[in-house]
Amino acid sequence: MTDNLIQEATDRARDVLERCLSPMGIRASAQCDGYTEVWARDSAITLLALPRFPRPGRFIDALRRTLSTLERGMTRLGHVPCCVDTRRVNPTNNMIGSIDSNLWYIIAHGVLFEATGDRRRLARALP
Repeated sequence: MTDNLIQEATDRARDVLERCLSPMGIRASAQCDGYTEVWARDSAITLLALPRFPRPGRFIDALRRTLSTLERGMTRLGHVPCCVDTRRVNPTNNMIGSIDSNLWYIIAHGVLFEATGDRRRLARALP
């Protein structure tokens, strides 16, 4: 009984994550009228367990896209946007006084490294 519930919960959680995937990364909500932005904090927290996911391939790619989206929005001084709007042709970067986006950006790179072992990407992103 417990194994069935755990499997059902895992399958449903994976389904929700799949619906949050976008070409720019992981959106904060699968709902079209909800949060459609890629958020530094939400993306990192969502995938903290990525290295232990069964069949993580699509989620690894989504995390790479998320980090690339955030990198494109980074300011000259290195401030990572807290979110990037995915609904616009030229996405806007929202700073809204956020101070934790840089920390989550670093944590997300750690998660990606743990899942892939890609030292070159890590060195390039965090010189």
